[in-house]
Amino acid sequence: MLNLHFGEVTRTHDQSFGLYAVHIQASWRLVRDSKILVGSSDRWNPVEEVSDWDAWYESPHPSREDAFWERFIGGIDLTTNSFEGETPSVTVIAVHENPIGDLVIGFSDGSNLEVYGCGTDDEFWRFFKLRDDTPHYVVGTEAKAEQAEL
Repeated sequence: MLNLHFGEVTRTHDQSFGLYAVHIQASWRLVRDSKILVGSSDRWNPVEEVSDWDAWYESPHPSREDAFWERFIGGIDLTTNSFEGETPSVTVIAVHENPIGDLVIGFSDGSNLEVYGCGTDDEFWRFFKLRDDTPHYVVGTEAKAEQAEL
């Protein structure tokens, strides 16, 4: 699952989190200028050649996704193991959801995060305020059916 946090960052001794979060369980990709910069399957692709795949899967390992987010966000906080930079490297400038639950988040650098559901009974993504009891905005085939009944 891809977890992205937005807004002012709160820090504890072992965590950092934004004011809002989107948790993405569906397929996703970040694109710019008709080029895929990184995608959900890059989590399972190593940065460098691997000789022992079992060991790579079982231990902490740098993936192409990890390497990308570190560059894109501008750094990594080793205390919390989260990708974050000194200053925001990009900001959200647009958000669009289509009727079947696909999501596009546009960033100030011209890239777009595209989230697209690929199943018939899955949660695709959810948006919520952290440290708050307000209901989550949940999108997926079952969530859409439940929201339609309301």
